[in-house]
Amino acid sequence: MIIFADLLCKRRYKLQGGYSYLPPKLSGTLTAFDTIGSGVSRYSLSHYLNKVRTRISNSDYLSVRDSRVVKSIDSFSSPDLFPDSAITMADFITDDFLVEECSDQINQLKNKDYICFQAAPNKTDASAIEWVDILNKISERYSLEVILCPIGYASGHDDFDFLEEIHKKSLGKFTLLYELNLWEIMSIIKNSKIFLGTSLHGVITALSFSVSYIGLNPKVTKLDAFLKNWGINPSNRCYSADEILDVIVEHDLYGELVGGLYISNEIEMLNFMQKYEKSQARLLSQLTNGIHLHTIRYQKAEDLAQIKQALAEQGILYQDTMDATVNK
Repeated sequence: MIIFADLLCKRRYKLQGGYSYLPPKLSGTLTAFDTIGSGVSRYSLSHYLNKVRTRISNSDYLSVRDSRVVKSIDSFSSPDLFPDSAITMADFITDDFLVEECSDQINQLKNKDYICFQAAPNKTDASAIEWVDILNKISERYSLEVILCPIGYASGHDDFDFLEEIHKKSLGKFTLLYELNLWEIMSIIKNSKIFLGTSLHGVITALSFSVSYIGLNPKVTKLDAFLKNWGINPSNRCYSADEILDVIVEHDLYGELVGGLYISNEIEMLNFMQKYEKSQARLLSQLTNGIHLHTIRYQKAEDLAQIKQALAEQGILYQDTMDATVNK
């Protein structure tokens, strides 16, 4: 694929150096590569690998956007570490500009409270019906509408097909948007209460406009790596749809605090208790003196019944009309 792309660039666009995304250093010029987001794989063809390494190491300035990329090139280069340059978009894009570039339908979303959800079909770790279930529960708990916003349209990033399936299985409860331009996508994320997605630049847009965000699926390595460097706790990693989703604590000052426990068996529970006993940390319930909610996934109804019975016997089962469990 790399060789084909190189030949296409040379023949169709008459590029002299090849590898259009990584131009060679020319005599009398300075070359800078800003926030590179992909490393150099040792499995690449030797011809390609040598060219890329040479061009990177000969550059006058080089920065990369996460530690994963640093690790892949630190044997022949010493890059600076900076977030993706797109994170500055909020400094240049004004509200008035977005209004002019967006349709009336998109501009009217500013008057709504909603979740912005995006997922590429080959990057999500849950089926369409599972996402309908999860999004419904979030929507009902926080009184938010669900807006399905495709960001990628290229092969491998064709969000629309998967979001259309989610839309159908939601029986029209969710709103599916399509044929969006760049500014409309930006506006949708900017005006949302929270962005959930597998898209790196969707998350970066949310970060830029100070919108809450959750990166989806730890296997989306470039997004997970970026969040580990630049994300704000607890959104400093990607989350799996199959994990215990969150711990929500009501706090007079901070409102709802969310953090993950990710306990799925007795060994993980024992490890958690050992870490607690060795640490000086206080439990969240002690810290806040507030209601402590766990979201739990289960496979069989009997499992849920046993969990609720055990919690009730300990006097820590919160009784409310809202069911904080998710059936899988």
